Amino acid sequence: MAESDSEKRRFPRRPLTLLIQYRGESLEALIAEYAEDVSLGGMFIRTDEPVPQGSIIFVQFTLPDGSSLFEGLAKVAWAREPGNNAPAGMGIEFLNLDQESRAVLKSLVEMHQEPVG
Repeated sequence: MAESDSEKRRFPRRPLTLLIQYRGESLEALIAEYAEDVSLGGMFIRTDEPVPQGSIIFVQFTLPDGSSLFEGLAKVAWAREPGNNAPAGMGIEFLNLDQESRAVLKSLVEMHQEPVG
């Protein structure tokens, strides 16, 4: 029997809509999109133009109250093109976060206590 997505996750996801910015390896300008859920390990970014799986991206966002800035690198764990039964976008996994970024992320997750999936 195959594991469900929620059983494979190391960290519970939390629902939210959060404006984030990211830049891929070859992209010069930051792209603004919305994240739809977040965990201590990563997030889902809704976009009709996902970065290819395996790519490393730079991600930044501020907490909804504007109090802290998160900046870090992430790996695209999976990408879903438009036209599926699920929203187009990409799941990213955070990489090598410093203590400050980890603290910002923890604050964000704690603000949204209701798990997803």
